[in-house]
Amino acid sequence: MTNWKADKDTALRKPAKKKRSQKQEMRDRLTKDMSRKWPTTKLGAAGFRNPAMWCYRNSILQAMMHLPIFINWIKTHQAGRGSCADTAKAGRKPSPRNSRPRRRCIACAFKRLSEVYWEEPRNTTNIENELKAFNRVANDAGWQYKSENEEADTHDFITELVNHLAGGLGGPPQMPVDMINALFKVEIQTRRKCKRKGCGHIHTKQHTDHEFGLSIGITDPAKNLNISKYLDRYFQTRTDDDAKCDKCHSKSSMPRIMTIEAAPEVLLVQFKRFQTEMVMRRGRVVDTVIRKLESDVRFDVWLDLSKYQTDPDHREAGSLRYKLSSVVYHEGTKDGGHYVARVTGPLGVRYVNDNSVERATLSSLIQPRDRGFTPYVLVYTKC
Repeated sequence: MTNWKADKDTALRKPAKKKRSQKQEMRDRLTKDMSRKWPTTKLGAAGFRNPAMWCYRNSILQAMMHLPIFINWIKTHQAGRGSCADTAKAGRKPSPRNSRPRRRCIACAFKRLSEVYWEEPRNTTNIENELKAFNRVANDAGWQYKSENEEADTHDFITELVNHLAGGLGGPPQMPVDMINALFKVEIQTRRKCKRKGCGHIHTKQHTDHEFGLSIGITDPAKNLNISKYLDRYFQTRTDDDAKCDKCHSKSSMPRIMTIEAAPEVLLVQFKRFQTEMVMRRGRVVDTVIRKLESDVRFDVWLDLSKYQTDPDHREAGSLRYKLSSVVYHEGTKDGGHYVARVTGPLGVRYVNDNSVERATLSSLIQPRDRGFTPYVLVYTKC
């Protein structure tokens, strides 16, 4: 049996009763009846054909196809009715004569792809056809990197698709926005306190759509650390210099604290591997280049975010706990490289490289490096 490292409190200890914020309770009520069961227990991952440079699409779509709560939820979308983006009610313009209909409904595309992906018996032709249809919808919906010969960022791609579902890019919502937030959005609270003597006013701000998951730096406080160290730095108290108090109107340095007010069912953690560096010549900036950080980041199957919650009474270990579902890896540079994924499914862990699928192990799922590939996006599900 494969063993893997896990935080003892996270893996073994469960609080007697999970304490939640009011907003977290509202989210949990929305999602409590959503099925977490696989459509079938007899199938594993299926490969996706890559016509040229669409590995960034294939890898993150594989991760989405291995989220039972998502694929069961997207099946509730009613194609051609109500909020479907392909209805006249949604403002769809008729296509010119003799041209194929322009489809913009990402919900329909996700639904059709997930249905054929998990259909028994498996039909690879149907999967390939629906993947082509999905990519056409993504292009028609406004994704800027339309060509098969253009590489893009996998995290940017899935973020834009989910924003389309929520109507965040100009169109109407294709699925209920409160459900999308409950599934994917991290609500962050920022809290600052005025330091002026006699005031002490506390400024609180909620960021309802602050993050589609968490994007964390991997250089501070140092390279090659565990993910927990980078999360500590992400939520660390910072100082806002020359901040103005809304009450006394004075300016001072205020400590700012970020905490989690409400957490999603599906948590995407992106490692910020690409950073912009200035090219200096004779003391002047003459250019900028984007470099990839190749440092290792250690992570585990379990991830506990309990201590980052807003209310101190809710921070008991295990009260906000996630389990690793998939990992998307990248090799190369910002402008050229390759994406692959490891996914967990009914038949165990699979390594997916476009249309190639291989058996993998749980221990391989948490490797900080796989040959030239480094983890870029971790996909967790709430326990």
